[in-house]
Amino acid sequence: MASVLTIRSRIIVFLLVAACLVAAQSQCDCTHGTSGHHYSKADVTNAFDEAKKHQSNTVGKSREQKGKFPHYFGNAELLAFPTGCKKPDLLEFPILHDHTLFSNTSDQGADRVVYNKKGDFCGCMTHTGAATPNGFVLCK
Repeated sequence: MASVLTIRSRIIVFLLVAACLVAAQSQCDCTHGTSGHHYSKADVTNAFDEAKKHQSNTVGKSREQKGKFPHYFGNAELLAFPTGCKKPDLLEFPILHDHTLFSNTSDQGADRVVYNKKGDFCGCMTHTGAATPNGFVLCK
């Protein structure tokens, strides 16, 4: 009886975690005060999928690579991402407010999708409203 309960408990935990990951990738509200942007589930999914397509081209921590994506995100701000989304395994990729996909020749904007090297979505963040010019805050 105890093993059946344990299996059911594990299944319930798994389903809850899966539901949280899906919910986390549903949409991102990167508005702060009167500025910023709201992204639909499609916007977030498209940017995240585009980031994963380019993951083999990920650039490292080098300052010469600034502006090239996806790239390492050091999380100096200690943003509270879900379990499994910790440095040094975080990558960032732009999500654009005009609903187009970022290419390394386009303006990167202020907003990012964040994911880990395993390809798990971690959340969205923005420069808008950050305490420092190059800092980030989490999107809702």
